[in-house]
Amino acid sequence: MRLSTFRFFLVAMFIESICIKDGKAPLLSFHQDRMDRTYQYYFKNDNPYQLGTYVEEVPTNGTYKLRIIYDRMVRKYNYALYIKPDTASLQVVSTPAIEYYFKHADRTSLDTLYGQRNYKDDIIIVNDGLVSDAYYANLVFWDGEEWYTPQHSLLQGVRRQYLLNTRQIKAKKITAEDIFFYERVSLVNAMLDLEDLTVGIENVFQ
Repeated sequence: MRLSTFRFFLVAMFIESICIKDGKAPLLSFHQDRMDRTYQYYFKNDNPYQLGTYVEEVPTNGTYKLRIIYDRMVRKYNYALYIKPDTASLQVVSTPAIEYYFKHADRTSLDTLYGQRNYKDDIIIVNDGLVSDAYYANLVFWDGEEWYTPQHSLLQGVRRQYLLNTRQIKAKKITAEDIFFYERVSLVNAMLDLEDLTVGIENVFQ
């Protein structure tokens, strides 16, 4: 990807949301890598924090969402039992061009798009003509034989990267017109694995 040469001189805040199942964080290395890359890009120094330290504080029974907010320092962290969202419908929303390469705490541009969902549960963002993500998840489309994730995702999420690395899904350019050639779409993120939350294409609205 090509990153803008502009860097924020004001303090930027970032988030890592980590899935902890029975005391284990299966995607911890992916979270650590993203946090390390964020430090290198924004702060020009090595990340002084190891996320495993925070995982150790989470209870060892049940599924928890560990949320860490940081800039140059870890400013806040908390955890809570995870409840899967009840998502049954998706609204397609279009935008000329937005960027969200890093997991910023400031999601103003995404909030604006989410506000256009017309009472649907979540959105499918079409960014400059190409399908990218949902509001809080990456997208993976099922064509009846294989799973495909949009090549031009806004955020290369940890679950999406794991699924690509293990060849469970493939990356592909997907346009707004392509959406309705698929059978269903899965929403994936740190908390949601492939097929944990799927929506039939008949429940996707333009």
